[in-house]
Amino acid sequence: MAKVTFTHLNRGVTEVRVELQDMSDSAKFMLTSDEHLDNKHCQRDLFRKHLERAVTETQGIIQNGDLMCLMQGKYDRRSDRSQLMSEFQGNNYLDSVADYTIGFLEPYAHKFILIGRGNHETSILKHHETDMTDRVVGALNHSGEHKILSGGYGGWVLFRMRCGKHQKTIRLLRHHGWGGAARMSKGVLDSSRMAAEFPDAHIVMLGHKHTEYIMPVPRNRITDMGKHSCDEQLHLRIPGYKAGANDLYEGWEVEKGFPPTTIGCMALELGIETFKGQRRYTYEPERWK
Repeated sequence: MAKVTFTHLNRGVTEVRVELQDMSDSAKFMLTSDEHLDNKHCQRDLFRKHLERAVTETQGIIQNGDLMCLMQGKYDRRSDRSQLMSEFQGNNYLDSVADYTIGFLEPYAHKFILIGRGNHETSILKHHETDMTDRVVGALNHSGEHKILSGGYGGWVLFRMRCGKHQKTIRLLRHHGWGGAARMSKGVLDSSRMAAEFPDAHIVMLGHKHTEYIMPVPRNRITDMGKHSCDEQLHLRIPGYKAGANDLYEGWEVEKGFPPTTIGCMALELGIETFKGQRRYTYEPERWK
């Protein structure tokens, strides 16, 4: 199995070093987003199943924001006390969510590379002046040498791939996402924008919209010496674990006319192969359901 170590170069860039043993070796990473862990409709059993799978099958977990929902506080205009789980009934809502999240993730903390921020976490920081991501990551990092990065709303993950004397950097750009539900486009237009703004990324990872797609964007390239080639930029929209308007009876999603949400995450497998006598590094996504 590939040996993986990581270093946080700065608050926006994480370097993940992947040492492949031979040409048949590979490394796999769980890509997850929008769990909304404290929400009544979070599919916690499925999330836990995928975390257990990550422990045995992957070399690390990259989380992309909205780990927590955090919408049922006393002064939140969106709050609906009927949506509160029993664990959060009381006068210390944010504390109880933080404690619950820490306890849920603690058995898997050694697999996490970073935990990012989404709009739900940044809203709490803006309106309540407490950083929920830092609180959770700080507690998970309290003991042991493994240190999870408290990531921002976006950032870079640089996979430094090496097999013998051969090496290559695969650049993943992650961004939590923005805007409304995009009921018709499913958010694909966001990926078109990111392709233009971040041409150096091999992979672009988005969340936020609770939709899912895998979309390669082929590109024409040319060197200074006039050699033409084609490559692909891979766009991944990670769905999440919060169930939406499934029974049409009641709720915000029903009143807004939102469709059911896609549930789950993805894994990204990095490897190496020979094509036309040349070594090339590969990155293949896999849906986890």
